[in-house]
Amino acid sequence: MKSSHRDIAILKKIVSYCDDVDESIRIFGNNYDSFTNINPYKHSVTMCILQIGELVTKLSDSLKETYSVVP
Repeated sequence: MKSSHRDIAILKKIVSYCDDVDESIRIFGNNYDSFTNINPYKHSVTMCILQIGELVTKLSDSLKETYSVVP
C-alpha cells in the first residue's frame, strides 16, 4: 500500500478512536470524578488513547515531518 494511502487509513482509525472517546464522554459525562470512579469509562478512554499512540507510530516519516506541530 502506498504510504499516503496507508497514512489516510491510519488517520481514519485515529479519528474513529477520537469519536469513541467523545461518545464515552457523552455517555458518562465530562467529569473527572466519573472518569476516575467508573472503571468501564476509564478503561474505554484509556484504551482508545493507547491505540491512538500505537497508530501514530505507524504513520510515515514524511507525514510526521510535514505536520510536526500539532495543536
